Amino acid sequence: MKENYWISVHQELDGDSREVLNDFLSSIKLVLESKTVNEYRLLLEKLLVDNKVALKDLQYEDVREWIKIKYFHVTIGTRNSIISKLKMFFQFCVEEGIMDRILVKRYWRRRRPKPIPRYLSKTEQDRASPTSLSC
Repeated sequence: MKENYWISVHQELDGDSREVLNDFLSSIKLVLESKTVNEYRLLLEKLLVDNKVALKDLQYEDVREWIKIKYFHVTIGTRNSIISKLKMFFQFCVEEGIMDRILVKRYWRRRRPKPIPRYLSKTEQDRASPTSLSC
């Protein structure tokens, strides 16, 4: 891993967006592992480069469409992780006064399907019953 993994030097980012991104990354590098900070950096660089709009002018629809286009093929868990990372960044932007609101809606996260219970046969029930376990 490179020495200054938390600093974005992406050429296609405008100066204001890069400065905000670097402030965010330097704040999270104190509490997160270097690999995780690098994942945040790569994700946020993709978001800011793909949306040609300035960070202040970004809208809900821009973020949601970007997620749909870029991450339609990933699992529910990965998609929820991406949404959590974006929410953390937008929360930082709101706290710093860069944005008015967080651009991630709670209902964008999808629930994982619950597995269908497998019912035990009579012999499996007898084996698992507490009376059959006595010594």
